[in-house]
Amino acid sequence: MEKYENRDPLVNVLHHVAWHGIMPGPVFYGQRHEEGVTIHGGNPPFERFLRKRGKHPSYPCRGEELFSEVFENASKKPSSLEALFEGSPGWTGGTWFPFEGDEELEYALFEDPHGWFVFFLESLTSGRILENQEELRKKLEEMVRLYSVGEILDPLTAILREFLGFDWAGVLSWNSGEGRWSLAAYNGGKAGEEQNVRAADLLKAFHRDQEQSGVCLGDLEIMDHRYWWVDVPEKTSFWAAILEEQSMASFFAGTLVPGAQPMLFLGFSGKENRVTRIRKEVFQGVWPVVCSMAERYRLITGMAVLSQKDAVTGLPRGESFLQKVSVELSRNRRYSYPISLLYLHIQNMEELKRAGGSGGVADAFRLLAREAVESIRVVDIIGRLDDGGLLILLPHTALEGAQVVVGRMKERFRGLSPLPSVSMDVLLRSLSYSEGLIPDTELVLKEIRR
Repeated sequence: MEKYENRDPLVNVLHHVAWHGIMPGPVFYGQRHEEGVTIHGGNPPFERFLRKRGKHPSYPCRGEELFSEVFENASKKPSSLEALFEGSPGWTGGTWFPFEGDEELEYALFEDPHGWFVFFLESLTSGRILENQEELRKKLEEMVRLYSVGEILDPLTAILREFLGFDWAGVLSWNSGEGRWSLAAYNGGKAGEEQNVRAADLLKAFHRDQEQSGVCLGDLEIMDHRYWWVDVPEKTSFWAAILEEQSMASFFAGTLVPGAQPMLFLGFSGKENRVTRIRKEVFQGVWPVVCSMAERYRLITGMAVLSQKDAVTGLPRGESFLQKVSVELSRNRRYSYPISLLYLHIQNMEELKRAGGSGGVADAFRLLAREAVESIRVVDIIGRLDDGGLLILLPHTALEGAQVVVGRMKERFRGLSPLPSVSMDVLLRSLSYSEGLIPDTELVLKEIRR
């Protein structure tokens, strides 16, 4: 204390402007008093630093005019200017997060006994962004080693949610048949039902005045891996008002996979958890990597869907076939046209197996599938279910039309068999719906196989 008391007040040095231009980094000075902090000036690098933040001070000015926000950051490092002062003469230093965490600065502060101070600043923001991008890339590379391409979406949402500080992160896939977005992965596949409700409410809010489509979401044009950030303080944005209604601070939407059935990545954070500029730029730097992973996922899973053909009959089966069934039933609910379903199975498989072995059973199903295909229209849908039976959808076909098809099939199946000694006993059931009164897909399949 004594070594500072006998010297001239710092103000006598600070008001000599000759030193301002020779300092390479941002410097500002002022006085701390009972009413707060007054900033009396700064050098050109400090002026340029403020202009980037949209601030154009007129000195002297109060400290809160330039550094008003208090940011609750996870590291608990200081964000307000007032928190940096020790209140005693001498040098101090550390890391500072002004502007709600959008900047990370290293500072050196000198205070004199009369409350005058000078700050020397060095920006750590660019270096921190590069460091975090490299760290995130390593996490993504490790994820690729641990998971297959088909398993990658859940861990991807978990890593991005944790690293970027989102409250919720998920992947949406456009279902062109049903005309809506479906949730493909979220929050690592773990807890988050409450946040899922918030995500659903957000999508509903977005589509109050905009019909759901695979072409745009809010201000995001779904093409070329474009992305869209919204921060609630942007009062000029129509969408920012919608986010504020949903108690959100930040929102991200980006095109993972463009095309007829696009995929989007969505992330949002609630109030008191705004996504900072540093986290934004980290994410934007690795966004091409994330998109590349999603494209590989779509390619591999798409090939798997294409390969889901029944080895015996050659008909579609598995998830790809069930998805077609679900889409067609959803269309029926929306447009209320009649639809009928047929279910075919061979009831005497054991008898066929005793007479012709496993090959005899396989030949019987091949024969059944061939006759069924020749009995229906090109627009009808046929595939094999997991119990071995065949399912046929007859769109725009009411009960009377379905009965005609059933009669035709019974004629074709009479005496049909790959074995001369054993005839096939074919089970044939039908269901018909009209006026869009069709129940859930699972209930339909359960009913027709009962």
